[in-house]
Amino acid sequence: MALKLSLTDSISDERVTNAVGPEKTSIWEITCEAPGYAAIARREDLSRFRQIVRRTFDRIKEVHGERCEVLIFPAAAAACRIESGRV
Repeated sequence: MALKLSLTDSISDERVTNAVGPEKTSIWEITCEAPGYAAIARREDLSRFRQIVRRTFDRIKEVHGERCEVLIFPAAAAACRIESGRV
């Protein structure tokens, strides 16, 4: 199972499947209306992002099970990468 963090740029599904192999992979994505470096501009944005990541991980566990391996494909600022690792 793969999770795309498409905040500073878009990540194609093809890029994910090329990296993980041709087997069927469930691909999830967290993105915003207009990916770019201004997507997370304030602390409130980062806090909201953390909440979204937490809910997404909870949903992934519901669908794929508690022990599901999640491969993360980040196109996100360093602060977002750090926050997603803290969740």
